[in-house]
Amino acid sequence: MKLFDILAGEVVIHSDALGLPPFKKIWDANKKNKEHVTKVISYIVLMHKYDSPYVQSMDDASRESKLKRDIFGDEKY
Repeated sequence: MKLFDILAGEVVIHSDALGLPPFKKIWDANKKNKEHVTKVISYIVLMHKYDSPYVQSMDDASRESKLKRDIFGDEKY
């Protein structure tokens, strides 16, 4: 089962990931704006996945603000 891949800094969400209840709930919560949902899932994956370039090179506090700024355009998101 493949859930996520990180290719060139972008998260690829596989259909198996949406079979997990937390991700399914996020995906179904906003049926009109899938771009935002994809950003939220990408943030979660890049923040916590062991092979994320952010996890490998940054501490928790700086990783969180950098990801929020890069993904959402606002580090206070």
